[in-house]
Amino acid sequence: MLKLSIKDIRIYWFTYVVNFLFWTIMAPAAIQNPDIYMMLPIGFGLLIIIIPLGNDIRDGRDILYASLPIKRRSIIAARYLSSFFLAAAASIWLIILGLAIERFLPGLSGKISDSLSFESILILAFIITLIICIYLPFVLKFGFGAVISGGIAITALAIAGFWLGSSCLISLNKGVPGIETGGNGSLLDSLSGIGIFRNLSKIMEYYGRGISIFIIILVMIIAIIISISISIKIFRGKEL
Repeated sequence: MLKLSIKDIRIYWFTYVVNFLFWTIMAPAAIQNPDIYMMLPIGFGLLIIIIPLGNDIRDGRDILYASLPIKRRSIIAARYLSSFFLAAAASIWLIILGLAIERFLPGLSGKISDSLSFESILILAFIITLIICIYLPFVLKFGFGAVISGGIAITALAIAGFWLGSSCLISLNKGVPGIETGGNGSLLDSLSGIGIFRNLSKIMEYYGRGISIFIIILVMIIAIIISISISIKIFRGKEL
């Protein structure tokens, strides 16, 4: 399973390097708004997941893997492992890059460190996890045609849902100490993107940091288990 996971890096390493360079160049354009910058790992993570997944489906590598003496659940588990690894690498790189820009090019920075906390990283991981858990079964079910269109649609819906849901939550908790909404704290003010991640961290601390973290991690684990189970069922039912 581990060898199947790392084969993506070995095969597509040059493409990954080009993508890392592209996002490195693009990062300064978004860093003035920390909330927008914190969403970049989602797009970057999905892109480098699409690359190996799309090529495997297009070139029929799934057929090759299934013909080998490898259990199909191991093939699926390897796909999830490589997807989470690539998404984590993209996220870590962009966070480190953002902090470096803030440190060495303060004129470009929008103070990403103010929005960066364990809670905000966990929230980001939660969004990426949900996208992967929805995206992989979707692509396995509908094939190559869903690789790009499905990825864009699922990511757009996830980001829009996060932004709207978070803004509603913030507007309903404007009395929490440290909340910054601007104006009268209405939903429209929250939608303007004023400290989404920072405000969510404040709300989590107010209602109980430990229980909030526990619930988020629990939901992530349940989502992964359900998604892997669905993917295995779809993959086993395919006529390869």
